[in-house]
Amino acid sequence: MKRIYLIIALTFGLVHFASAQADQQVTLGTTHNYNVTAVAGYTYTWTVDAAGTNTDVSAVTGNTISVDWNQAVGVYNITVYATDATNCISETETIKVEVLGQSSVLFAAADDAQTCSDLDGNIFGGGASGGSSSFQVKFTGGLAPYDLVYRVLDATDTQVGSDVTVNGLNATDQVDVPNQFINDGTTDAVYKVVIVSATTKDGAAVALPADDADKTRTITVLPKPRITGGIKF
Repeated sequence: MKRIYLIIALTFGLVHFASAQADQQVTLGTTHNYNVTAVAGYTYTWTVDAAGTNTDVSAVTGNTISVDWNQAVGVYNITVYATDATNCISETETIKVEVLGQSSVLFAAADDAQTCSDLDGNIFGGGASGGSSSFQVKFTGGLAPYDLVYRVLDATDTQVGSDVTVNGLNATDQVDVPNQFINDGTTDAVYKVVIVSATTKDGAAVALPADDADKTRTITVLPKPRITGGIKF
């Protein structure tokens, strides 16, 4: 019998713990919409914990609200109840929203890359790094997954190609840059991979490092080997 009591107690504890968790996570500074199913003749009364937002919903009587989570990190309640045409009221519905801190991103490791030159026609030219150079990135804060935009610059800081967007990155992840570089010279050619911007899942801008070294990595492209004199016969 004691074991049964213990199982019941543990089960209640787990249910209670789960019920205390947030129903939704958002990033500080983002705006989100909330609604209940509209019923004809009902008016709705909404409340939102003021510590998390300066949005005033006291005048809203419809079934939808928009909340700007812009005050402070924490867990906050959104509550709503309905009033019908006879002034009877419903039970309240409440959800918990966890506001996460603003996010930042940087290259997480000193992983500058080296690769062989591709051959004419962008045919892969071999080398230890394979068809792409991989760079570790780390996001802190905000709602995952994240989208990141990078660009490639040559030795004169001229952009090579268009900006590239990588979607669905985790807090710790890697970005793979295709090694589509041709070096017809006799010395190494160095390209920069630069983080341009990033956003959280709910659209908040991710802060970039103030130090260029934390948002820049290099790819060194070795000179293309050449056979001179052709095949003799």
